[in-house]
Amino acid sequence: MQSHHDWHSSSTFVMFMDNKARLEVPFCDEILDDRTFLKMLGHFYDLRKAEGGLIEALSAKSLARVDVIKLERGVAPGATQSTLQLGPHGSANRATYYFRNPEEITGDEIVTLLKKDAVPPNPTENRPERKVVIAPSAEQHLYALNMVRSWDMRMMSFLVLTPTVLSLLAGIIWTVVAVKAYDADVQTSAQTGFTVASYVVTTGALLIALVTFIDSQAGKGPRSGGD
Repeated sequence: MQSHHDWHSSSTFVMFMDNKARLEVPFCDEILDDRTFLKMLGHFYDLRKAEGGLIEALSAKSLARVDVIKLERGVAPGATQSTLQLGPHGSANRATYYFRNPEEITGDEIVTLLKKDAVPPNPTENRPERKVVIAPSAEQHLYALNMVRSWDMRMMSFLVLTPTVLSLLAGIIWTVVAVKAYDADVQTSAQTGFTVASYVVTTGALLIALVTFIDSQAGKGPRSGGD
């Protein structure tokens, strides 16, 4: 009897992250439910993020939605065709909730959609081609998934507040140590301490600006037609 864990990938799908970093992902034909598929998609998404190194780790962007896009000449990312609805909770979470919480989804609606008809039908169009995302690996892919990210306000708030909090702590600690350990004048120590704090917050702000600039420049890179 064939083991449940033996993977046979006669099918694949193409994945992009922000219209870049093309990756053809093997699709196990034994994946029959959405929970397993979304977990697998999450693993490959995390791998793509890990390839970005420190800049990606410090990025204030998070996944906003998963689009189905048309592939131009079977290679380059083209126009958005539809967006996967991955959750029941409000407009802010509807597009990614089940991606972040795959254990809560049941059934095989998404897998079936991606295998059979991932693009909504156009009543004025004769549809000679199969508009699917998951296709036999021997075929040229016509559609793909695009992991679209946007600025995460919680992460942005954290990045902005961190230098401020650290600077306040630096100023307070400097003043307390100077007064308690060296019997320094309180007013002078406080002035010196908060001068140091201003350097801390300025340095932190410059580092955040640098990381944001590098991240934005990376986002303007050429669209990848291959790995």
